[in-house]
Amino acid sequence: MADRWADLAVATWSTVWNYGPGHEAAVLEAYGVEPDPVRTAYYRLLWDLTPD
Repeated sequence: MADRWADLAVATWSTVWNYGPGHEAAVLEAYGVEPDPVRTAYYRLLWDLTPD
C-alpha cells in the first residue's frame, strides 16, 4: 500500500487548478484527514520532478 498522501497532495492541488484556492480543506475533510503540509509539499515536489 502506498501513502495516501501521494494521491491527496495532487488531488487537492488539482482543486486549486480547476476551482481556484480555498477548496483543498473540503477535499481533506471528505477523506477524514487533517492537512499535512509536510507530506503535501513532498508529494507535490515529486510530481513536479516527474518527467512528462
